[in-house]
Amino acid sequence: MEVNLDQYLEMIRLKTAVLVGASLQMGAIVANASKQDQICIYNFGINLGLAFQLQDDLLDVFGDYDLVGKKIGGDILENKKTILFHMTKSNATKTQIEELENLFGTKKISFELKISKVTSLFKATKADIRTSKLVEDYTNSAIKYIDDLSIEESQKEEFRTFSKQLMNRKL
Repeated sequence: MEVNLDQYLEMIRLKTAVLVGASLQMGAIVANASKQDQICIYNFGINLGLAFQLQDDLLDVFGDYDLVGKKIGGDILENKKTILFHMTKSNATKTQIEELENLFGTKKISFELKISKVTSLFKATKADIRTSKLVEDYTNSAIKYIDDLSIEESQKEEFRTFSKQLMNRKL
């Protein structure tokens, strides 16, 4: 089954973001927050969860092993069609798309060469830059929901700081 960009985003929304949003909303419910605040904190979690997963996709390819703590290029080797794959396809030439699909369909290439070639395609199509922008957009959307909460400004600032620290995991 072929998954497109919108389907991928929906998949990670359901896989990661809903978990974050629901967890935060449960905390708001336990704290007797208003219905409006419960909705805001849920939407904050959805957007932050999406940003987190997209950042994780970036870190898998462009992160530093010592900082990320996992093998770089693992998603490529597992043929996972992450946001970078979809961003590449949406901005690639026909030749680049064919090369990308061939790389994801072959086992007749060394791991190092596969990671190198796929990473080069990600960069050539600016998938890395476009994904970073998407991470930033989702993070900013998350923070806007914090602005709408009826809590003390110092508490809002704690959420903003948390969001920025979470998304500043290094590439």
